[in-house]
Amino acid sequence: METWIFYWLAWVLWIIVYFFDFDLRRRFCNSSFVLGCMITSTTYISYSGLEIHVPLIMNGLTGFILLAKLKGKFIPVSIAMSLSFAYSGLKLWELFNPLWLFLSSSIIMALICILVFYIFVDDLRSQLAIALISTSAGQLLFTFVRLSYGFAVSIGDLAYLTDVVFIMITLTLWFKIRRFSEKIEQTVKTVSLKFKT
Repeated sequence: METWIFYWLAWVLWIIVYFFDFDLRRRFCNSSFVLGCMITSTTYISYSGLEIHVPLIMNGLTGFILLAKLKGKFIPVSIAMSLSFAYSGLKLWELFNPLWLFLSSSIIMALICILVFYIFVDDLRSQLAIALISTSAGQLLFTFVRLSYGFAVSIGDLAYLTDVVFIMITLTLWFKIRRFSEKIEQTVKTVSLKFKT
């Protein structure tokens, strides 16, 4: 079931990136990244009995590259660490006690990201970098906890990719809606000022 959800959400994210991002260079990089994650979604590297999927490595590296370009790094790094613990905690809660979750952990994590980013981070690039780092680190932490309980694990599987794509779609749409509402508010203010004069 996660396969078609991931591919459907990934295509929706690609459409949002390709048709609603007007900077050509950024649109090319972002759409190539989404397509690369889709193409390599089932590719993994075996190491000591673990299957490490390539998109997990891609997401982590991309998040760290985007984070390295930011000016202030203390707040984004601390937010990424906190969200990685939140992500792995939600996944563990869903694994061991699923009856207490009334919503999917993907939806809850997206809502937590929106709330934290609304308070601390304003730039979409910073938000996406933090989301990529926190989900990658949270997935690694979740996997190591599952390994300690003796579960057979695959690091960065389609459930993880579905979470990442859903969080990215939610953050991108939230950012676009906020910018659109700010433009409407600014237009209404300028029109009202013109009518007053």
